[in-house]
Amino acid sequence: RVAEKHGFNPADEHYRKKEAKLKAAASKGGSNKNTASTSSSSSPPSKHDKEESLIVKAKDVFTRVPTLWALFCEILACQGLSTVLNVCCVTKVAEVIPDDAERADWMGKFFAFTNVVSSVLQFGVLP
Repeated sequence: RVAEKHGFNPADEHYRKKEAKLKAAASKGGSNKNTASTSSSSSPPSKHDKEESLIVKAKDVFTRVPTLWALFCEILACQGLSTVLNVCCVTKVAEVIPDDAERADWMGKFFAFTNVVSSVLQFGVLP
């Protein structure tokens, strides 16, 4: 229902394509005399046209549904901050623990602990 309300229900596109094929078949069947003039105009769209139309469709959806744009920005911010935090953490640990084997052991235990805590929170506390 939300998809229909905001105009991005995938079924709508399916029905539009089906209707376009039916119209194309009807017009093609009725005008076989002008095949030379219609062959250039009725050629299938190139790959570039399809990619461009996909970009236009995506832009249209992001414009119509501001929640998607907010989620996109949130994901970019989280990924960017996560990368910066990881680089800072690895750099500081490399300064404190210069031995590669010892550092790898410590980082492995640290991330194992982090994953256990994350799993407990995701499946035990916040379901």
